[in-house]
Amino acid sequence: MIKINQLYIRVNTADEVLEFRDTFDSGLNIISSYTNTKGKSTIGETILFCLGLEEILGHKNERAIKPVLRSLIEKNGEEKFVVQSDIYLEIENSHGNVITIQRSPKHNDRKVKLVSVYNTTLDEVMNKECSFTDYFVHDGGAAKNLRGFHAFLEKFIGLELPTVSTYDGDTVPLYIQTIVSCFYIEQKKGWTNILATMPNYYKIKDSKKRVLEYVLGLSVLETERKYNIAKAKLKQTETEWNVVCQSIISRIRKKAGFTIEGLTESPYVISENENPIISSKEDDKRVLIREVINKIQVEIDELNNQSEPLIKNRSEALNRELNELSGLLENFTLKLMETRNDLALEQEQLDSIEARINLINKDLDENKDLRKLIKLGSLENANITKLKCPTCGQRINDTLFEQGNDSKVMTIDESIIHLDNEKSMLEFTHNTQFDLVRSKKELIAKLEERIENISSRIRIIKSDMISNNKAISQSYVQQIVDLKVMKTNLIELEDDVDKLWSQLRNIGSQWAVDKEQLDKLPSNFINDYDKRILKNLNEEFKRLLTNFNFESTTISNIFIDDYNYLPSVQGFDLNADSSASDTIRIIWSYIIALQKISMNYGNNLGFLVFDEPAQQNADLSSAKELIKELLELGKTQQVFVLYKMEQNDGLLDRLPEGSYKRIHADEHIISYSVQDEL
Repeated sequence: MIKINQLYIRVNTADEVLEFRDTFDSGLNIISSYTNTKGKSTIGETILFCLGLEEILGHKNERAIKPVLRSLIEKNGEEKFVVQSDIYLEIENSHGNVITIQRSPKHNDRKVKLVSVYNTTLDEVMNKECSFTDYFVHDGGAAKNLRGFHAFLEKFIGLELPTVSTYDGDTVPLYIQTIVSCFYIEQKKGWTNILATMPNYYKIKDSKKRVLEYVLGLSVLETERKYNIAKAKLKQTETEWNVVCQSIISRIRKKAGFTIEGLTESPYVISENENPIISSKEDDKRVLIREVINKIQVEIDELNNQSEPLIKNRSEALNRELNELSGLLENFTLKLMETRNDLALEQEQLDSIEARINLINKDLDENKDLRKLIKLGSLENANITKLKCPTCGQRINDTLFEQGNDSKVMTIDESIIHLDNEKSMLEFTHNTQFDLVRSKKELIAKLEERIENISSRIRIIKSDMISNNKAISQSYVQQIVDLKVMKTNLIELEDDVDKLWSQLRNIGSQWAVDKEQLDKLPSNFINDYDKRILKNLNEEFKRLLTNFNFESTTISNIFIDDYNYLPSVQGFDLNADSSASDTIRIIWSYIIALQKISMNYGNNLGFLVFDEPAQQNADLSSAKELIKELLELGKTQQVFVLYKMEQNDGLLDRLPEGSYKRIHADEHIISYSVQDEL
């Protein structure tokens, strides 16, 4: 927090120096006049200018400052050209450290982006030569570089600004220029809506929401950060689960005829005694992989126990095996041809369904566009749409049936509903057909592999049959080798799946932890602590509305929205149904309530400026209540009211003497001349 101690404005013309200099109270400060254009707003704007926060006035640098500080200044009815202008602002932070800031709207030697900081009071700066440090503002790095003024100012105030997302996908600090819109309500745009002057060119997503979260001290930003981290971690765990599952499926698919049971697409906690089931089918019976391995070993043992594995001793067995394999080859080849034919038909059916879905999507888009045009008042083909002749206006049917047949033609809305229903049915059919095509392709791959193995075996047997009868049977040796390779491959498959299943068990346990962490966080990021803050804001806001005589709607129906933290009635913006004068009361109430809540829970800059708060002819009784509330607020923070009063209106009569400071301007505030003093 900071306190504005003193302001000094110096304007040089060709022949004299015009000044304003005054100190401010730590509570309520009223800068008043009985007519406009006396310079009340200039005081507030120069405070903003020295702090580098003038962007909420609609411009940056010298363009945000009134002409009196950069082009023409008036004294005694005479306009004079401004040659040079300097502004000095003394501020104090909550630790009692005092600095004086100098910034010049117009200066031959000083650019407007230059800010000088003296580590002493304004009196010291004016009375003797003091050291200073120069910073820059409104340029790249001003919020983070060592010589960036806002980086310095944030540290001096004690702000720890969070990092927020932009619409470009980047992250930036929640710039102090956006926060000040909660603490300075300028006299033009500032009274049109809550936080109406907040700059939007920083492209911060939901900028008002983010600013209010920070000022109110809500933990939403931190909760959302934790939620996103937990969600990303859970998503990563789910991805790891899917990767391992796909790895298992890939290994199983490489083994023709084998399938696996027990895998699921979604993670879960796997019990210790739960294991996947790898099996194949033999004679329509399920055989576990371990049983297949044992059976292969039996075959190997039987072959090894045979004596003299010469070709002449195996001719009968070779002929028998050749006949069996030839029959299998013929059957598998026939099955392969049938499956390929089936695949072609199923693929054609799938293509037809996809083409139909594309046509329906096109028809849906066209019908929805036509419905939108009609609702917007399009006259294009209007009579045809209404089933009337565009020439004579008589009723016609938009159909090729005879006019005598009273055939009902669907309306556009009915067509859209019909197309949506048809699309849903086709999408379901498409998914089923897609799975069927995929299964056919997998079956073809397995058949091709099986045919290749049988063909290889047939070639070896035939080679044996034409070889020397006393030679060792090549098919015998190859059979043993093939069986051993098959056994080794199945054992490796079993071991690989066991290892991968162990990984799944660990991933499932981690998934449970990640899921629990995510479930503990509120999905709307509002925890009980935040609810208490918003409840207090809501109560204080409605109390102030009552005191300010708000009448546009029943106050008991008004609530602070827990998404954007702004006042609403039944989910609608409160401003929308409020009169112009009640809109002002809404802003009074909300900003004052915001100051009180931020002082207790959140982040408060330490000062509040209301520039001409009596907009839209707010009645005097409400204005008196406003001043009373601001006086009370001044007990905890500094308040400035820049106010055009009516003489003898009694606005300040209810305020205790000495409870506030008043600077009243009968003439222009910047009119005191150094030469007049001399």
